[in-house]
This record gives sequence, C-alpha cells and structure tokens, in this order.
Amino acid sequence: MYEGDFLAIVGPNGSGKTTLAKILTGLLKPSSGTISLYGKNILTIDPLEISKKMGFVFQNPEHQLLSDTVYNEIALSLRLANKSEEFMEKKVNYLLKQFELIEFKEKNPFSLSQGQKRRLSVATMLLWDQDILIFDEPTYGQDFKNSQQMWNILRDLNSAGKTIIVITHDMNFVSELTEKVILLFEGEIRFFGNTNELFQKTELLSDYYLMEPIVTTLARILKLNFKDGSFPTTIDEFLYLIN
Repeated sequence: MYEGDFLAIVGPNGSGKTTLAKILTGLLKPSSGTISLYGKNILTIDPLEISKKMGFVFQNPEHQLLSDTVYNEIALSLRLANKSEEFMEKKVNYLLKQFELIEFKEKNPFSLSQGQKRRLSVATMLLWDQDILIFDEPTYGQDFKNSQQMWNILRDLNSAGKTIIVITHDMNFVSELTEKVILLFEGEIRFFGNTNELFQKTELLSDYYLMEPIVTTLARILKLNFKDGSFPTTIDEFLYLIN
C-alpha cells in the first residue's frame, strides 16, 4: 500500500479480515511473513509508536468503551495526555456534534444504540490525527442517513491525505469510496487490485459470496455498459451512461 490509498478488505465471514487488521496494528503476530510500517518490521516497533501512526476501530464498539459517560469516553485519552480543559472541551464537543452524539454526552456509552456506539468509537479514534486509519465494519448498525454521514467522513479523511483501510461487507460502500480491494478467503488473498476490476469479475464474486453494487446489477438489466464491455460500478458512472 501507498500513502493516501483507500483500500477495502472483503470476503466471507471467517476469511481472516479482522485477523489481518489486528496483525497490521501489531495486536497479533503473523504466523509467517512480515509486515512493514514505513519501512520497518512492525514487530520491532513499540506499540505506543504504532498507535501514534495508526488508528483502529474494532468491529464490536463495546470492546473500546471504558468510561461512564459519552463525553468522558472521548475525553479520556486527552486527560491521560494532560491536555488543557479548554482544549479538551472544544475538541470533544466538536466531535460530539460531528457524529450527532451531543444530546447523549451525559449518557453511559453502554446505553447507546449499536449505531451510536459505532459512531462514538470512530469519534474517539479520530482524536489523534493518525496517518493510517483502519475501520472494521464502520457502517454496521447504521441507518441510511448515518451510513452516508460515515461515508462522507471517511471520504474527507482520505481527501486530506489519510490512508484508509476498511473491512466491510457493504459492496456499495466499496464501489463508491475505495480505489483498491483485497479479497480474502480462508486466510489467503484471492484478489488484490483495482476496485472496478473486481466488480467486473462476476464469477469471482459468486464464488466468494460477494454481491456486486446495486448500480452494476441495474446496468446489466438495462444493458448499459461502456465501449469496452465493462459495466458501471458507481452512481456517477451509471448516470454518465444514462445521459
């Protein structure tokens, strides 16, 4: 991967997606091979240094909740870093508003809905402005509105130069946002390349139980394709062919 990439990791349940993410962040050790972060073997880097460069949002947000209120959950790491109350209040309230959690600031995090917990875990991770951000199912449990909001947040982060890695089953998300994709199955990479290229491989998608984007299915039904025979994989491409 290169700096500024937007990569999706996809595959059926149990294919090793979350395990790979934990290896990337140094939470697990690989049984073979090596992973390099900025040219250094990740096993030789202090975990604290890794956390300064790489953020990770777990699939289950409860695993990252430690405090008694939503406000304190976001503020916790700022307090541990001895940030001023003024700085902390400004930063925390900004994130609470951005993720539509301001009305829950005094609530216990465990009383939130699954979607709200997900947004809280992402907000907490974004405090430290790491260069590489890994999200495990960031839109899971979100309604359409909040899924779109999450899309916009990740798109903006990538546009600002952040390297984004997303583990997801949401193929519409993958097609609209990501540039590259890894398809995992039983711990092995079965495809690595351009996102658009993956969605042209109907047999590969079928073999590994992946659904193509809705716009691609619709384009096949309507027989809308480009001159090279490929079908659109994003809304913009679909609208281009319609017009």
